[in-house]
Amino acid sequence: LGQYSTGKTTFLRHLVGGDFPGMHIGPEPTTDKFIALVHGEEKEENNKREETAKENDNTKSTVTELVGGKTMKGNTLTVTPELPFASLSQFGSSFLNHFEGSISSSSLLKHITLIDTPGVLSGETTQRLSRDYNFASAAKWFADRADLILLLFDAHKIDVSDEMKRVIDCIRRHNDDKIRCVLNKADGVSSEELVRVYGSLMWSMGRTFCTPEVIRVYTGSYWEKPYQTADFAHMFEKDERLLVEELLALPKSAAERKVNRMVKRIRLVKAQCCLLGHLRQKMSSPWWLRWWNVDKSTTREKVLSEMDSIMDEVCTKYHLSRGDMPNSMEFSSRLASSFPDLSVFPIPSQKLLKTLDDLIVKDIPKLMKGAGGITGTTVLENLSSPVKQPKDSGEHLKRAMEKLKIFSGTVNKARVDVDQDRQLSSLEDKENQKNSRVRKYTILIMFTAFVMIFIGLMFFENEWTSKLNYGGYAWLCSLVPSWV
Repeated sequence: LGQYSTGKTTFLRHLVGGDFPGMHIGPEPTTDKFIALVHGEEKEENNKREETAKENDNTKSTVTELVGGKTMKGNTLTVTPELPFASLSQFGSSFLNHFEGSISSSSLLKHITLIDTPGVLSGETTQRLSRDYNFASAAKWFADRADLILLLFDAHKIDVSDEMKRVIDCIRRHNDDKIRCVLNKADGVSSEELVRVYGSLMWSMGRTFCTPEVIRVYTGSYWEKPYQTADFAHMFEKDERLLVEELLALPKSAAERKVNRMVKRIRLVKAQCCLLGHLRQKMSSPWWLRWWNVDKSTTREKVLSEMDSIMDEVCTKYHLSRGDMPNSMEFSSRLASSFPDLSVFPIPSQKLLKTLDDLIVKDIPKLMKGAGGITGTTVLENLSSPVKQPKDSGEHLKRAMEKLKIFSGTVNKARVDVDQDRQLSSLEDKENQKNSRVRKYTILIMFTAFVMIFIGLMFFENEWTSKLNYGGYAWLCSLVPSWV
């Protein structure tokens, strides 16, 4: 991903090791569509190419070079079961007309799939007028499902446009750990200029990401021609080798990334459930207010305007992290446009929340046990097992054993404290549920008694029935104050 003419397509051509179908390289904005580079073998086409080359005495021609490889249109890619692009149909035909698949037999594509994006234009108005689909949303779709995001920058034009910043802000939420920066065409500047360009890029990225952490930057010139300036040739080769190693390591850690993504989604689902359930409780009003038909729109607008404080309340109530909560402004606007009644959301039960917690605490650790080359037992398991003392019983061994006992006692105390906190929280939940049931039963009993008294007045002859028969309903105005 990057601005136009930063060398994105040339970079992919350098990684793949040659041209690929649908490639277009030039100084102007050339790539006008999303291109997915996937692996494919076509034996019949390769045989035709070899036979044609033999007939022409192995003389290359335009025909023989264009026989291998092919492209697939976006609508075809969404209905191909071997490819993960089915959900792209939500963006409509306007986007699918600008989405294309490039089938290549490169050995690198056997393990990874590469996505080439159109260049981000300089002006926001130009960006929206020239494209009839939401570019930021499409880039967000690919970024959420990608294992690595490369932001390419040209060393000769390092400025970050407003539209580029808007796209980065859109894709970076929950994807900060996958973003890398590539400073391309670095051999075209002198040593002093490269130092200034690198510092300017780091300053721009710090303002764009608004984080104190430094993003990994790979510097080099990613094409097949030799370096124009050999001052930093060793650094360029080292960064290129590290980048390729990181790309080749992606398939090896695919299972761990899926687990990481699943844990992240579980946390987000729990946060969303608790937040929506809390909004339902905010919108729920007592029965006597619903009797008087209180306008819910006023309460709804007040709840949406106080979304930040509500999220803080949810984090405190359910012991959640503020980082798992969605953006308050986007969340409020989505609720305002899609859900006119906030009381339709279900309230999550304690059983559901416990199931989500057990997935993180019990089920996934069992799945990950022994994975990733990690062997041995945990620290707590080692502390619970007896320690074998060596033959040498010197003073240093005694001091080590005393420290180990102190550490073990501290861990056991921490366990007891955690168990006590869980018991207290469960008791508080039970007490709250009990109080809620008592309030409901009290209201039900009072309402039933009122109905029975009213029925008794209807069927027994007394002064109240005479008022009911001859005075209409005016007797209610005198009855209620006398009862109060």
